[in-house]
Amino acid sequence: MGVMEPREDKLKKIKDEYDKCIDCNLCTRECLLLERYGTSPKNILKEMMEGPINEEMVFSCSLCGHCEKVCPKNVDFKKLFLACRTYVQHNKKTFNGVDIHQRLSFSKIFSLERKGKIVFFPGCSLISENPHTLMKTYKYLKEKIPPLEIMIKCCGNPTNCLGKEEEFKKRIGHLEKSFRSNDVEEVVVACQNCYMTIKKNIDIKVTSLWTLLDEIGIPKKERSCENRVFALHDPCPTRYEHEIHESVRNILRKMDVNIEEFKNNRENTLCCGVGGMASIFNRELSLDQMRKRANEVDSKWIVTYCAECVSSLQRGGKEGIHILDLIFNEKVKSKEEKSLMTKWRNRYEFKKHIEEL
Repeated sequence: MGVMEPREDKLKKIKDEYDKCIDCNLCTRECLLLERYGTSPKNILKEMMEGPINEEMVFSCSLCGHCEKVCPKNVDFKKLFLACRTYVQHNKKTFNGVDIHQRLSFSKIFSLERKGKIVFFPGCSLISENPHTLMKTYKYLKEKIPPLEIMIKCCGNPTNCLGKEEEFKKRIGHLEKSFRSNDVEEVVVACQNCYMTIKKNIDIKVTSLWTLLDEIGIPKKERSCENRVFALHDPCPTRYEHEIHESVRNILRKMDVNIEEFKNNRENTLCCGVGGMASIFNRELSLDQMRKRANEVDSKWIVTYCAECVSSLQRGGKEGIHILDLIFNEKVKSKEEKSLMTKWRNRYEFKKHIEEL
């Protein structure tokens, strides 16, 4: 990556944040990005105003929002860096992989629509990483809520993270059209990025899978996790969704799971290292964040409710596990790293299995 000259509209955004910043450095205490790309947040903003802007820095942000959460003046690097991403003028090889992913995700090969007032929307990552447990989840939900159908679609968040505003509008518009044409009134969402993307951009009732499972209950079965302590990682996209935080903890309590809380949890949570497409643009920084987050707790096992976070914590050196594995499987197993080809095959086969039901 290179550099980019700031345009007038972006200069104003940068100056607005610069004027607010009191250089207290609260944001840099937990953010590897801000720590490594400048001597202080104020200095980073000054260098951005004077230009040219370091593209690597802008695209290395995980867009987790922790900086704005801890800032006494609400300086928001997430919002600023995302705005800067919108005016990258030249094509990048790193964009190609994301673009291909998005085109395939919205294609008929990997998509499926079902008509119904309430649909289960698992998202791309869970299907890629955990199709067998996900199938158990869907069948259980269908048993408890017979009218429930399923919709296999992408929310378009990767496109949004690239700063491709017009393309994202088209993709989220496509998803909204799918909901309308299939008479969907409520969407039950498993993925945290999907939950926030749909909630912010489409006028429809969005229900978290975790609040739903807390309400309808979980399967009664023997589980092999009673003697282990699991650290609980809260994904950053839903940092302000307090009902989800509480529902996840309620579910774990119902299973008698011993929990270790991170120091930075709930709305103060930190990114697992993969957010905002950062792992694609700055693999080294992303891996460092994965290790940092994973080693903030003593527990060998870390449970979370995001498939991407599970992979990140695994790469960070701990045993990551998705909460659905604790709910629907008798034995707790270490997650195995999957190849890109395996992930796409999982998505295709999951769709075919659903079509056969």
